[in-house]
Amino acid sequence: VLGVSTGAPTVGTAANDGAGNSPAVARALGVLGATALSFADWVGVRDTDDYYAFSLAGPTVLHLSLAGLAHNAVLYLRNISNQQIGYAYGTPVTGASIVQTLAARSYYIDVETSGSTSATDTGYNLAVSATALVDSAGNSQATARTLGVIGSTGQRVSGTIGPLNTSDYYGFSLAGPCTLSLTLTGLTGSDSFTLLGA
Repeated sequence: VLGVSTGAPTVGTAANDGAGNSPAVARALGVLGATALSFADWVGVRDTDDYYAFSLAGPTVLHLSLAGLAHNAVLYLRNISNQQIGYAYGTPVTGASIVQTLAARSYYIDVETSGSTSATDTGYNLAVSATALVDSAGNSQATARTLGVIGSTGQRVSGTIGPLNTSDYYGFSLAGPCTLSLTLTGLTGSDSFTLLGA
């Protein structure tokens, strides 16, 4: 669940700018966990960028949300080299959001003004949350999750695969000759399974 602060953030001055204007002076968020964070700040011609620095302890789904805009702004996700790896253009009507699966590394969030005059300065609410990806099965035959003896009642297991976890292995045994039925459901991509002998 994303936590968005309430109320309209106001345009301020350099004296009340809560986030730095470059990676070197980014506001440090530390290691993100399950607790959602929210920040109210502003960007404009006198404060073109707000940088936030954070790191992840493991494979994670990152959720970023930008709301409370009076004028358009841009939400960037950047790697430790300040290269763009995610992008969303925000408007007062739609806001902006980024949902991205990331590895255990350090990153930056960059909120940037899209205007060139003080008339387009805007406050914003930034919400940040992270959901750790839990790997419930091994990534090789040697580390396969053991399901035990499969009988007539069957078993149902679930997991997640993707760029950071490309394979899940499950080991099982049969009590005797039988017809084995395997079904893969709930897919959001073109994934498949292979039956391997011991």
